[in-house]
Amino acid sequence: MHPQGAGDDLLPFCLSSGGTVTFSTCGGASWDTYLRIYDTVPGSQLASNDDSCGLQTTLTKALSVGCYVLVVEGFSTHAGAYTLTVGCSSGAVIGVEPPSLWTPQEYYSRQEF
Repeated sequence: MHPQGAGDDLLPFCLSSGGTVTFSTCGGASWDTYLRIYDTVPGSQLASNDDSCGLQTTLTKALSVGCYVLVVEGFSTHAGAYTLTVGCSSGAVIGVEPPSLWTPQEYYSRQEF
């Protein structure tokens, strides 16, 4: 999905009502994180952010009802454990779509990007 050397964590999520969502690794990682939101995988990048709080990142985006994929990656080859904070505006309802709900073909094709 990107030219960086670090691996990607693909985290699908769905909004049952539209609104503004915020994802953050600020204070939750000891390495240089980068966040992106895609409409599908592979698909169009809707938002991205890097280094909004030191070397970690907060990404905020207004989204409509639907399913999306958050990509958590490291700059260059940076990688490691992290804590992701998730928030949404009043009215927005967010849920996680676990990979077990994807067909095996969808899961493996998503992991390759």
